[in-house]
Amino acid sequence: MSGHAPELPYDFAHVELCELALTHSSVGLSHDNERLEFLGDAALDLVVAEELYRHHQDLPEGDLTELKASVVSRRTLADAARRLDLERRARVGPGLRSRTLPRPCSRTCTRPCSAPCTSTAGSKRRARSC
Repeated sequence: MSGHAPELPYDFAHVELCELALTHSSVGLSHDNERLEFLGDAALDLVVAEELYRHHQDLPEGDLTELKASVVSRRTLADAARRLDLERRARVGPGLRSRTLPRPCSRTCTRPCSAPCTSTAGSKRRARSC
């Protein structure tokens, strides 16, 4: 790994976590983003749920659940991955690199990126685009 974080709207205290988050299992390394994806799913759900809870006090639980599902959906996260240019930044195997990065891979790279954001201390600013 290079030791340099890609340009993202977040300053990482631990650059190696950012690089790991962008390493898809198709690369075939012993360490990839799957464990961070697990953590990122939980972190993203928590952050989104808290924001919706605070900013939509008028909505009942069922509506909040539907809204959260929409925010963390495959399509929404794939769109966020494209806006962050994760297709270019992601480390994927040659089979995936030769094609346009499929939406599941874009989403797979977006969710782990939320894990280092929540598990690193000393960050200078919060993510703006995710």
